[in-house]
Amino acid sequence: MNLQLRQCTITDFQAVVELNETVYASLPDKSVLRHNSSEMIASCLVEPNVTLGFWDDERLVAIGVLYVPQCIEEDHAHDVVGLFDLRTFGHLDSLTLWDAERSRSIDFETIGLEELEKLGIKAANQKLFLVREGYRGQGLQRKLIREIEKIAVARGYNLLCTTCAPNNTFSINNFLKEGYAYAKTEEKYGGLMRNLYYKKL
Repeated sequence: MNLQLRQCTITDFQAVVELNETVYASLPDKSVLRHNSSEMIASCLVEPNVTLGFWDDERLVAIGVLYVPQCIEEDHAHDVVGLFDLRTFGHLDSLTLWDAERSRSIDFETIGLEELEKLGIKAANQKLFLVREGYRGQGLQRKLIREIEKIAVARGYNLLCTTCAPNNTFSINNFLKEGYAYAKTEEKYGGLMRNLYYKKL
């Protein structure tokens, strides 16, 4: 099987929508995948977001997205930054002043991406991994995860977050094998339970 990996653009919108609908329809448990709107899919195909896809000739068979959140619902970084020592990012001018008291003074539940960048954290998400039936079990998701990480590093991101349904063992295992750490489980996306994972780049 000779699959080609390339970035998808807005001209590939219909192909991405078709893949999204096909994969969603094939799932016995629909809670595993959020049913993304056409507007969300379109936003994934334009900057600053990047969608990578594996193509089998003219057929799109798998995608993954590097997504820069534009709203608090998609901003997973604020959920995880309180879990580790920010000195590990190594970008703060005032690192020598960092202490536990200063850490407690930050409201990590409401901190935004701009404030995180001031703390030396540039965060984005990995999301919307879809693999067509017949192409699963070939490591395509892990390959997409690694390729998206390369793009993220090149763009200066040092923290990637992702969510998985607690019963989506395939995706969870793939992210764990790629070095992602579990943060917590909470309700997201209008009532869906999701595990939150992160990786420092």
